[in-house]
Amino acid sequence: MQWIGMCSRMPDHFYPQRVQSQWSLEGNKIEVSLKGVHETFWSGHHQIPMFVGLAAMVGGTLPILPLQILFLNLVTDVFPALALGLGAGADNLMRRKPRDPAEPVLVRADWQAIAFYGVAFTLAVIGALEVAQRGLGLPEQEAVTISFLTLAFAQLWHVFNMRETGTSALRNEVTRNPYVWAALALCSGLTLAAVYIPPIAAALKVAPPGLAGWGVVLGMSLVPLVAGQARHALRARVSVHPTS
Repeated sequence: MQWIGMCSRMPDHFYPQRVQSQWSLEGNKIEVSLKGVHETFWSGHHQIPMFVGLAAMVGGTLPILPLQILFLNLVTDVFPALALGLGAGADNLMRRKPRDPAEPVLVRADWQAIAFYGVAFTLAVIGALEVAQRGLGLPEQEAVTISFLTLAFAQLWHVFNMRETGTSALRNEVTRNPYVWAALALCSGLTLAAVYIPPIAAALKVAPPGLAGWGVVLGMSLVPLVAGQARHALRARVSVHPTS
């Protein structure tokens, strides 16, 4: 990955200033895109063993089945991450300090963020399953459908957590990316098709959750997004008012 950092550290005599500035911008774009793709990918993957293992330890219902995991790997894990990689990047890219070529793509703070999101995803999915089973009294298949859909849509909303800290929650490099909106529309359509097209639903062992079930899905799938936005706000506040 050394060439990514080198793009933003070209010597003055090597290229004209215009070309050098373009290289620096593209290098920073690539770095930010890779970080976003990696963080989205790992945030959407490593939490699955967490809540599956938790359910297995307590002897409860597994919140997601193997084929459902494969479906998510092929749909909600892929298209939003690819969309992030096609974005234009944040407005402050050219104001950043040059990146150390020896620095890994994901640093300690990035792995801490991934762990944070993993906990948020786990709470959302396990919470949705518990509400479906104990609150709504749904049978196992419908309850697992709700936890599956909660994870699917939580992964979709999670793409908005990939904005730069300090940017507006509503207007940022992610919300301005048309590929993100296209990816969300595509993945939402495929997820709905998986529930309401009988052959696909039978293969995935899901069933329409009903109006109350969709309410649970919507509410619980927003948990990682709300947690992520709160984390951004706290980090922005700390950066503006650092402790002495």
